[in-house]
Amino acid sequence: RSTLFPYTTLFRSERAPMNPQLRAFVSVIIFLGFSAVTLKGNSETFVRQEAAGPGSLIKEAISAYNNKQYDQAISSFTAALALTSNYKTKSFIYAWRASAYIGKNQFKKAEDDANQAIRLTPQNAGGYLQRASIYHHTGNFQKAIEYCTTAIRLDPNSAKAYFNRGSSLSLKGEQERAIADY
Repeated sequence: RSTLFPYTTLFRSERAPMNPQLRAFVSVIIFLGFSAVTLKGNSETFVRQEAAGPGSLIKEAISAYNNKQYDQAISSFTAALALTSNYKTKSFIYAWRASAYIGKNQFKKAEDDANQAIRLTPQNAGGYLQRASIYHHTGNFQKAIEYCTTAIRLDPNSAKAYFNRGSSLSLKGEQERAIADY
């Protein structure tokens, strides 16, 4: 896995020790960036499926999210939610909107949306990954690891789940386990 994530060498033990604050900052940046890339990759399927309904709003919201225009993204995701009754699409939108709330450091709202995503599609890893992201950003790395592990159980091929768990493990000081996930 490490060949897919070149930034992970920052955390390897054979590198010079990194200041803990700098390591935390770099880890969060990598964690956020990887979340955006991964979520972007899943969007096209849902946009095509919902083209007659909220598809254009979802596409607009994702574009706003990728440009760090979180208020606009939240507004568009909220409007898209009102236009669909499909529970899988609603779950997808809730997970994305949770990401936008995380971008604004509004963790309670993000948690509410992640919970809705999990409630609608408990067999989908997306909501669990958002919960992990919330815990990661609030410094509860153990909870983040637990939610990533649940996501891995649901989707053993989720590179994002392994990467995010590795990031939380690294910040928790468990370098060997983190390297295994990277």
